[in-house]
Amino acid sequence: MRQFIGLIVFSFFISCNQPSETRDVHHPTRPSDIPATTCSGMPIEWNWDKQRAYKDGRLWVHRDSTGCVLAIVWKKD
Repeated sequence: MRQFIGLIVFSFFISCNQPSETRDVHHPTRPSDIPATTCSGMPIEWNWDKQRAYKDGRLWVHRDSTGCVLAIVWKKD
């Protein structure tokens, strides 16, 4: 009986242990060279289609002479 209770307590602690870093599976992680907004303050939406295009080399960042993002150029299939 003591082993059974110990097993239940052990299972409870294991099931309640949350990972220290949670990953959002609904939204991809934005690459570090893609800012959240453009120069004018427009938000840059980042989704799975753009993530795949970025990884495939079909998405570029158009910047001005100061390095500020003017637009995202995305070549769709």
